[in-house]
Amino acid sequence: MALITNNSNSNNTPEKKASAPAQYVATPVSHSNPSSSTRGAAGADKKRKRTLAKQQQLSESISNVSNDLLTRTQEAVSAVEQLKSAMEQIAAAGEENAGAAEQSLASVTQIKATTEQIVKDAQHGVDVTRNAVSRTNVTIENVQSTAEQISLVADV
Repeated sequence: MALITNNSNSNNTPEKKASAPAQYVATPVSHSNPSSSTRGAAGADKKRKRTLAKQQQLSESISNVSNDLLTRTQEAVSAVEQLKSAMEQIAAAGEENAGAAEQSLASVTQIKATTEQIVKDAQHGVDVTRNAVSRTNVTIENVQSTAEQISLVADV
């Protein structure tokens, strides 16, 4: 709530022009402690800082989980590649014993094709995870930058 006061000259002096409009200035009227509005702004800044800190923690947590997922996916890709190599060796041995092993060879060939698809899918998963980690790191940088800017604004 504000009290409107007239800032024009209140006594009738010859300098006062009748055609000039009076100037009014809004003067705040406080019914509480004068520092309460600054406490409210400081509280809002603290809340924003806490929110940004929570967002940063969440972003870092997501980044850690993404990094862990990336590591585990890379390990899985390595294991699948080893499996693929083993299956290729089995396929080679099966080809040597073609007479009795034709049925086995067909199964191994199918496993090989499936393994190759798994490797492709796993590699795609690694790429997607790397992209997610990269974006998460950018988000962390943006949150940190925003927090620094708010801190600078709050200090002013």
